[in-house]
Amino acid sequence: MRDQEALLRRAIERNPASAAAHSELAAHLYATGQLDKSLREFELACRLAPEVPQGHYNLAATLNACDDKGAALGVIEQAERVFPDSALIQYGKACVLQGLGRLDEAKASFKIALDLDPRHADAWYGLGVVLLCQGDSLRAGNAFERALDIAPEHAGARYMRDALSGQVRTRPDESFVRNLFDSYAAYYDEHMIGQLGYRAPELLCGALAAVLRGASDLRVLDLGCGTGLMASCLRPLAAHLTGVDLAQNMLNRARALACYDSLECCDVVEYLGKQHQSTQDLVVAADLFTYFADLEEVFAATRYVLEPGGVFAFTVEEHQGEGWSVGSSGRFRHARAYLESLRDELDYTTRFFERIVIRHEGGEPCRGFIIAWSAGNDSSL
Repeated sequence: MRDQEALLRRAIERNPASAAAHSELAAHLYATGQLDKSLREFELACRLAPEVPQGHYNLAATLNACDDKGAALGVIEQAERVFPDSALIQYGKACVLQGLGRLDEAKASFKIALDLDPRHADAWYGLGVVLLCQGDSLRAGNAFERALDIAPEHAGARYMRDALSGQVRTRPDESFVRNLFDSYAAYYDEHMIGQLGYRAPELLCGALAAVLRGASDLRVLDLGCGTGLMASCLRPLAAHLTGVDLAQNMLNRARALACYDSLECCDVVEYLGKQHQSTQDLVVAADLFTYFADLEEVFAATRYVLEPGGVFAFTVEEHQGEGWSVGSSGRFRHARAYLESLRDELDYTTRFFERIVIRHEGGEPCRGFIIAWSAGNDSSL
């Protein structure tokens, strides 16, 4: 990654007036989580080539990722005045408005983008998400279908269409989750904690302190470790700490923390299936199971790798009906009775249970559970 950045900077030294070179460097810096530096390079690219709509879109998108949505809207609205017939600019404006919660205006901008370019698959997908947030599932489903007509490989549209039609798989396609979090990695921590008030790692750490009571030298597995938000809590407990995640860009950020002994880029069920029995003392999964419907397979695989008496600690979003459901976000929610049936079936014992607010979305609390089970009746940890 550093070699790539050095090459791009040398290209700029050779031609400092090249907007394309600054844009390429900015895109690299964005992908590696260096948002402030990326922003400066996109600003330079815009000044060097103000006649290129893509530059203004990139600048607004980066400001949006930095959670400076007011500035992002200012940039994109100024670009709209200069490029009134640009579908890309209208699409960018819609995305910023959507992030601000101004859904009616976002919907209008997505529609303008589609009037200008009816084959803009991402605009159809964005329109579908807004319609779904507004409770219009029928039109949302139609929008996702239109996106798929144009881009059959659009994993997000396919997943949301299937979720709405009741044909959702037990999990989203790997490509959907990987692409989602690879693109999210650069600003995941800032967005989740700063904007959405995400508290699952913090609260899960409190639960572990209550359950483990000073245990240390444990073999610890962090499933869906992401950028490593659990690492500072888990490191003092661990003789060996392994993180597993599907998105390489998330793992790159986790690696920079220098807390994990090993990091594996892999589907978590696939990873667990390759392990030997009773090889872990503690398995943790913060906000992972929102991307699973049926949890039996992954819970059974976790039970297999746990030492007798080992602890399995995790969070889920709460479903108040039976079994599980999928929300407008495409994330799965699980009922307490469903979880307890799996606990009994797989010979776990409850060590900790608490109903919590995991995060906020659209100003509303997202409720869920923190749960810690031990493998069997032995609770030696």
